[in-house]
Amino acid sequence: MERRFTRDDRQEIIDDYVARNGNFSAGGFLREVRASNGTHRAWAWFEWNDGRAAEEFRLHQSRLFVQGLRISFTVETIERKVSGVTVREAPALISPMDSRHDGGGYYAFDPTNIEHMAELRRQGATALENWLRRYGSAFELAGGKTKPFKDAVALLRPVEAGTKAA
Repeated sequence: MERRFTRDDRQEIIDDYVARNGNFSAGGFLREVRASNGTHRAWAWFEWNDGRAAEEFRLHQSRLFVQGLRISFTVETIERKVSGVTVREAPALISPMDSRHDGGGYYAFDPTNIEHMAELRRQGATALENWLRRYGSAFELAGGKTKPFKDAVALLRPVEAGTKAA
């Protein structure tokens, strides 16, 4: 069963639902889709086999179980014979974004591993970009400046060979 929907597809379906119902109710939307017996545009989004749906939900719960766990590590700096130690935090486990569509998995985060740090920076840049898309206008209307966030994204985002940093 194909379950690919563009953001525009989903927006159109939800706009129609809200226009007819006045607001979005996850339960109401699910009931509407289920009652269509396959004719609703969003039907293919859902897993209707209860056994598979239960397993997908349990996998989701398993991912939630590890979400937010943290590790602490120290970073020592030495400048002109003055040393300093800074304690940093990072996720205890990390899931590479590139392998998530294949079922991926989590691995223990190692702050000394260059690839782990690159993945953490990539995920940080993506999270900031998502935050800017969702809340940037509200932040600016409240008097904030989004340029520092955009600069942070550029710092975190790896520069690919042959391209310039934004």
